[in-house]
Amino acid sequence: MGREAHVSEVIIRREDYQGFKADAGLVRCDHRKVAIIGAGGRRVHAPWDDDTWCWWALNEIGQPRFDRHFELHPMAVQSDKDFAALRAMPAPCYVLDLADAERHGVANAVAYPLARILEATGGRRYFTCTFAYQIALAVADGFAEISLWGVDLDLGTARERLVEKPCVEYWLGLAEGRGVKVTLPLQSTLLDRRYLYGYDYDGEKADIERIVEEFPTNPRDVCPACHDAMADGKVDSLVSQIANLTPTEAHILETRLFNLR
Repeated sequence: MGREAHVSEVIIRREDYQGFKADAGLVRCDHRKVAIIGAGGRRVHAPWDDDTWCWWALNEIGQPRFDRHFELHPMAVQSDKDFAALRAMPAPCYVLDLADAERHGVANAVAYPLARILEATGGRRYFTCTFAYQIALAVADGFAEISLWGVDLDLGTARERLVEKPCVEYWLGLAEGRGVKVTLPLQSTLLDRRYLYGYDYDGEKADIERIVEEFPTNPRDVCPACHDAMADGKVDSLVSQIANLTPTEAHILETRLFNLR
């Protein structure tokens, strides 16, 4: 993880927070605004000198400051370097399994309060990345404003573009529906389509066609075994292969299956 970030040059123990309870994921502070920071280059636009924000970091991303950290991956997948950074974590660190983290010497570990989050946000179990968990926690904990900096999912991997971005946008929409102000930098592509469907017909149509052209629609690229079954006309084999795919992959292949029939 290798981070050198700090919190105002002072080690803040989890016990220093108001109403702290590690096993319940309770970490309270006086901030009303939370800034969630990603690894994208656009994070340089974040208001780093503004102390009115509560700064949230994640994974191995180093940043100038943070007040809370999130490592929502199993301890079993952490490297020795990761554990060294987690053990030296200078702020409360949300984890999946508190007991496991503490066994590995993560002194500032705090359990991510999934049950409380689900109860507070309507119960939808839709989380495909840490950013989604962070937004949901900010909503449940009553923050009045949420901002995201460097969360440039459109510029990331296929998983980030196709799976994580829609989930992040769902939770941002839920936040706005709860009256939370969502602040995004001008450079962000989250919740951003320059054209309105129908009203800006030609521009929107051309914009979406450009995006669709970049989408992996070739069955060979999505699932080689499915492509072979399709080429041989083996419909039953193709159906069984589709059952093991993600919804997006299955949609691509089911469309081709319909045409095959």
